[in-house]
Amino acid sequence: MHKVHDLIVIGAGPAGLSAAAHAQKNNLDVLVIEKGEIGNTIFDYQKRKYVMAEPGTIPLRSDVSFQADTRESILDKWNAIVGELGLTIHRPEAVRAVLRDADGFTVKSDKGEYRCRYVVVAIGIQGNPRTLKVPGENLPHVSARLQDPFIYQNEDILMVGAGDAAIEGVLALCEKNRVSVVNRNTEFYRLKDALDRELNQKVTAGQVTAYHSAAVERVEEGYTYLKLPDRMVKVKADRVFVRIGAEVPRPFLEKIGIAFASQEPTAPPVLSEQYETSVPGLYMIGAAAGYNLIKQGMNQGYDVVEHILGRPVEPVDEPIMREKLKLFPGTTDDRLRRILSTVPLLSGVPKQVLRELILESKVHQVRQGALIFKENDFSDSFYIILDGSVHVSFAAQTAEEKPILIQCGEFFGEMSLLSGRRRSATVEAAEASVLIETPRKGILRLLNMEPSVKRAINETFVARAFSAYLLPDASPAFLRELASKSQACSFK
Repeated sequence: MHKVHDLIVIGAGPAGLSAAAHAQKNNLDVLVIEKGEIGNTIFDYQKRKYVMAEPGTIPLRSDVSFQADTRESILDKWNAIVGELGLTIHRPEAVRAVLRDADGFTVKSDKGEYRCRYVVVAIGIQGNPRTLKVPGENLPHVSARLQDPFIYQNEDILMVGAGDAAIEGVLALCEKNRVSVVNRNTEFYRLKDALDRELNQKVTAGQVTAYHSAAVERVEEGYTYLKLPDRMVKVKADRVFVRIGAEVPRPFLEKIGIAFASQEPTAPPVLSEQYETSVPGLYMIGAAAGYNLIKQGMNQGYDVVEHILGRPVEPVDEPIMREKLKLFPGTTDDRLRRILSTVPLLSGVPKQVLRELILESKVHQVRQGALIFKENDFSDSFYIILDGSVHVSFAAQTAEEKPILIQCGEFFGEMSLLSGRRRSATVEAAEASVLIETPRKGILRLLNMEPSVKRAINETFVARAFSAYLLPDASPAFLRELASKSQACSFK
């Protein structure tokens, strides 16, 4: 007869440790199973990396301390907390299966079999790095890991990737080496603002060479060939680091019963507001659940255990959400439901994703006639109309031509969003209005996560382009139908 644990946590990263610590403090019998290191998310960071505690506006809700500090200091503190709490952690041990029956769960690993009432999956994704799938990527000088950037000197180094981890590596390596970075996009839109500024300074100073809209064609000993929009470039590279993110271990997650929103590779898992999966009693938190920030995962670990204990849990961002949406009546849930029902673009977006979108956005109340932006402005944020309407006009219009009216529930600013160019029109409030303004980087992340949003914005972009440049007298219904049958293509 197997002992029955109250809770098994799969993964001893930040989210898993937070869940286990809160369970232990509430006298639950908890077992943690980890295939790698304690705090593996941070353990895999490069040495001496300074880890930020973001988002700064959200408080930490956890029995495990976490504040901005070096990689080494955070790991020391976490290992000390594990010892102080007496957490039971089996490692290295890999979970192979999670089976549910009427009495709970059986968790099978490569070393044993365990019974429990609840399971929390907090496995992260860093152990499953993406690969280039090009000739030469398995050569000895190519690596997905950059453990200690300070041991390299006077080398030509190529970094493939444009996320925070890749660019932190670039900034550390460029102090003593000649460094180039490959970015498949036209700009570094995924970076934290501080990293973005520092990288641009290094590029301007000639300490880093950036290749945008670029892809690795093949890797050879000492050189890497990059495909740019207009040519092929041979780049000297003594070492190549590939930091292009990691894949969610979807086959394993689907095998244990977790459903995903769609077949799209970037689709999130289907989770309740309490992070419960489609399998009752099986929860999922942290990076594999789509929440990449350490503090987010740690807060989720705390919240999941509170829910298991039967206690009501108010989201940690609730005070901020109340303040942002104070122009509308009701609870935060009432306000979010209003947004989802008012804005077709967001109707299929999970509520938690919508909360995150609003957290990084500004909500504006504007008077009639207020200027939102002018044609040829350099701004590139994206706007959604929650109440009211706006007029869109162009410098090339004649006096007889009326401005285009965009109404409540619609959006604007997609031209600059998709092209990265200056504003193509002037927008003014046609009446007193409430607008959500989201930074370009935030919307680009949403497009990457939610295919339905990307499709809707692309179709609106096409319909409005037809109206502005080709079919000014066509009805909106005809333009929408035309756009739905069109395909937007990018050419190098």
